[in-house]
Amino acid sequence: MSEDLLAEVRCASERTMSEQTARLRYEWDVSTVGLSAVVDAIAQVNTLAPAMGATRRAWSLVGRAVKAGDSAASRAVTGRSSGTIRFQSGQCSCQPRGFLGARALYFAPGLRLVQARTGGAWRESSAVPIEGSPSFTPMWLIELPRGTESVKLVEEETVGGVSCRHVRGDVDARAAAAASVHGMQLGPWADPQRSGQSDGLGIDAWVDSDGRLRRMRLRLDGASFLLELSDFGTAVAIDEPATYDTAQVKQSPWAVRASTAICDGWAARVAELLPAGEFELSGGATFGMRWHGGSSMAVLPFGLLGLPGTRKQKLERTYRALAEGVQQSVSKSRGAPWPGPNATSHVRVTAEQVEVWWESTDGSAGTVRLRPVPRAELEP
Repeated sequence: MSEDLLAEVRCASERTMSEQTARLRYEWDVSTVGLSAVVDAIAQVNTLAPAMGATRRAWSLVGRAVKAGDSAASRAVTGRSSGTIRFQSGQCSCQPRGFLGARALYFAPGLRLVQARTGGAWRESSAVPIEGSPSFTPMWLIELPRGTESVKLVEEETVGGVSCRHVRGDVDARAAAAASVHGMQLGPWADPQRSGQSDGLGIDAWVDSDGRLRRMRLRLDGASFLLELSDFGTAVAIDEPATYDTAQVKQSPWAVRASTAICDGWAARVAELLPAGEFELSGGATFGMRWHGGSSMAVLPFGLLGLPGTRKQKLERTYRALAEGVQQSVSKSRGAPWPGPNATSHVRVTAEQVEVWWESTDGSAGTVRLRPVPRAELEP
């Protein structure tokens, strides 16, 4: 790795922001693979799906995916937009491109707004209070290279008619946030220690001869975000909403508390089943699982706990997502079905406890049981 190249990428954010303004193209694709990734997608539905005018459809697809264990939700959180940005204030406004019923977006430090309809009212779209630039938004992506840890040159390419060096590397979002101008929201996907990302966040950056970012692509397990910048320094208009509804998406207090208890208890119990050192498990608000070879998975339970239903139903779907996620991860890591061929996961929720086990339909692999979880443990 060239130290000069690493320094160039780390400085690209500052050189880009010195231009004051730019026009942009912003795209996202939160594609999910399997049930465990659907859980993560839920955390983004309230943020990204409204921009498509498809909140009900998005939740319907997520719910269907949760029930069926497929990846139907991936189509619900994909979008394209174009807009303008002011680097010094961190303000950005985007208009939808290429799909019917989409909605305008406005981002600023501490704020993420969605317009209800064309010419309609604006509302805040966030499940939690935001500190700094909202996760995965244009300003957030521009500041991200400040935390680059490793980088390599891919090739020389052209972006919008401008010759650029295409580089690829890994970024520590926490380091980027510490060095950022506007601050950066660090949610479960942004923080490697919480998300299960094994080597930081993977980025591709296209840097022009003046050291400015022309294109940025962020890679995550099951998601990607693309930003292109052009017309630096030109006069641009930011469609800043005069007023907006400040009511945030509310999360059940029980769901927030139970989420941490579930993840901590799940990590401890899975560690009892698997050989020491084979996997790195983490709890907290997110259950993370990493294994050798750079692969990882993460599950964020509070999204499932916040879906409609009784507490028993919420716990059943949450533990089923965790059980299937672990089964898929161990099978992928070992290159063979775990705990055996034709094995499926099972969850039983009673008034006293939650039981989870895996067994083969033909009995060839026997039964693997998790230590039962007392319901009292989930009522912190």
